[in-house]
Order: sequence, then structure tokens, then C-alpha cells
Amino acid sequence: MFEPDELNRIRELYGTPEPDPLAQARVFARVKTGATRRTAPKIGLAIAVMMAAVTPAVVAPMLWPSAPAETPTLMGRPVLLAAAAEAERAPQGTYWRVALKSRVIQPDWFGKGRDRYQVETSAVMETWIDRSARRWIGLAQLPARPLDLDAWKADGSPRRWGVWAMKAGTPEVNRVRGMERFRAGGARLTFEELQGLPAESDALRAWVKKSVMSGDRPVQPHEVEGVTASALGGLLYGVPVMPEVRAAAFRALAALPSVQVEMGVRDPEGRTGTAVTWSASGAGAQGRLIIDPVTSMVLSSSFSGEAGYRTEVVLESGWTDEKPAPPDVGEITG
Repeated sequence: MFEPDELNRIRELYGTPEPDPLAQARVFARVKTGATRRTAPKIGLAIAVMMAAVTPAVVAPMLWPSAPAETPTLMGRPVLLAAAAEAERAPQGTYWRVALKSRVIQPDWFGKGRDRYQVETSAVMETWIDRSARRWIGLAQLPARPLDLDAWKADGSPRRWGVWAMKAGTPEVNRVRGMERFRAGGARLTFEELQGLPAESDALRAWVKKSVMSGDRPVQPHEVEGVTASALGGLLYGVPVMPEVRAAAFRALAALPSVQVEMGVRDPEGRTGTAVTWSASGAGAQGRLIIDPVTSMVLSSSFSGEAGYRTEVVLESGWTDEKPAPPDVGEITG
């Protein structure tokens, strides 16, 4: 299993999980992007390393420099209902497995004088959870790269920066203890409590709304629907709920007035799916999922705010009988 110093290393690399989308919005509002080429650290504020807001599993975050999609339409809403039906038929297994690909701009600056640059790191992190709430984490560090090639060359073209390198690390998997509860809405639930969540859409939406309003962080009235939508989105891939609950989450999202749906969009990996977008907390902030309506699998989850974008690419999610193993990155590159 992971030792304390190994967990600290993961936190240093990827940040501490923050399961509350409202807190994410507050952080993004404080982060300043747009640090220019050759900008010294005292002038530019480095982009924060963030963990996913809607999933309680230990996963890696991603900051993705892509613009939000055009205004979605409502014509694709029946696609969510079709995805709900598919979610009910999803196979069961021994482990709930989620594999996420991350891309993070690290906060450190390298180089000298005006030749300063940051490093972007990539990783694949997988989480397995069995029905006894035991949890395993698999990690594969992908090659890092400098964001400013000229400044990097002026720095002597190094191929390593502390713990980050332009060489892939050795994939590993370890058992993690002390993580027997899961974030769902504003609550932290045991595995058994997760299995008891309402499987009817209206009841599930009411439960989520109540949980976020009574959670450990205050939610303003105008933020309730957005936070509720984010929490429902987290139930689609972030935690090991029953298939009927995932289906209910799809239907509950489809019924929210602010939710908009757009078909035929692509995720950061180039996969085609249906985008589900809602207004999140904060001025102009949005939450967004891209789903595969055929399989009901979430392809990506993103949050856009005043300061930038945070996106998680979901490589795999669902129940499996495969035992925990180091990530097989195959042809995945940084």
C-alpha cells in the first residue's frame, strides 16, 4: 500500500482532492492565467494544480487550454434519456474502475533571467474500488515537456526538473487505506450508503439538492441548481453507485431547466459524444460533461470560469472483474 511519504508525493504532483465544485469556482476566480513568454515568477501567478470537483476518487486533474463549445441546443435532451436506459443495462463486476488522463501546468518556474518557462506534466491515474470499499490507485507518469522551447534551450535543454522528466515513469499500483467514504453531493457516504441512494430521478434530485444545501460549505440560492447538476454529474462516473442510480442521475440532469445539450461534439481525445452543459457557481462559470450516448460512458468532465479551464479525460469507467494493475498506457502519450 502507499506509505505516507508516497501519498505526500502524489499530493505534491497532483494537488489535494477538493470535492466541492463551489470551492473550485472560488479558486479559479483567484487564479490569473495568461502569463506571457519570458515572464518571471514574481510577475505571473502560476496556474494552480487542481483535483476534480465532481469525483471523490483519487484522480489527477487537468488544465486544458481549449475554448468552451458554442452555445448548446436543447434538441439533444432525449439523448440523455437514451443514455439512462443504457446505464441501467451496464454490466456489474468485482471492482469499480475509473481511469483518468491528466495534463497539468506545474507552478514551478525554471531557467534564468528573462528565459523563464514552466513545465507541463501528464499522467494516467486509475482507481479500483471493490465492494468492501477497499481502494487501489494505479499511476503512470507520462513524459513532461517545457512550455517555452526557446527558454528551455537557453536553460541548456535539461531533460529533468526535480521529480519531473521527459521520460515516462514506471507504472505502479498500490493499495490505499483510510479512504472508505465517498463524496456524493454534499455528503460523505459509505459504500453501503451509496448503494441505497434513490433510483428514481425526482427522488435522487431532491436528495442531491438537500445534501448540497446542508453540506459543509454554504451554497447561495442562485447556485443551488448548478451545484446540484455538478453533483449529479459526479454520480455518472465518480463513485460506484448502482446502475439504476446512474440512470436516475441522467434523467435528473435532463429535467433540470438550465441544462443544455449539444450533439456531435469532440472531447480532448477526439472522441465524439454529446455535451451536457449547465451554469455553475460564479459569474459566467459553466460545468460540462461529454458523454458517449451509446455506452453511457462519460468521456470528459470540465469546468470553465473566469481564469481558465479544468478538464478530466475519462479513459475508462465502470465495473470490471479485472484485478487492480498498473496502468497500461499503451500508445497514450503526454
